[in-house]
Amino acid sequence: MRKLTFIFIIAICLMACSTQPDVSISASEQPKQTDMREIVWKQLSEEQRQWVNGSWKDAKVSKVTLKSYMVVQSVDPSHFGKEVFVLDFPTKNKSIPNNMIIYADIDTYEYISSGLVD
Repeated sequence: MRKLTFIFIIAICLMACSTQPDVSISASEQPKQTDMREIVWKQLSEEQRQWVNGSWKDAKVSKVTLKSYMVVQSVDPSHFGKEVFVLDFPTKNKSIPNNMIIYADIDTYEYISSGLVD
């Protein structure tokens, strides 16, 4: 059952990530740290936002050094080995895992990729 749930989550992430809007934030638009979750939220696809149980305010933020095995889609390799933001959103999924991981650039808050969940 756990394997089936994991495959389902990966499939949802891949479908949602394939329709990412092309939203970039210029360096001159230095947003406040407190607004970072909302900025990343606006870059998510409608499917991803619908999957979240709540809104951008419910994301937990941390930092991690991004590795290639952590992402579910093709990513610019220049991000690997660098520190990035991790946004952990609760999802409407009733089984475990019940969260969605999003990686964002630390300087520009630009969406990088969805992450694998366990």
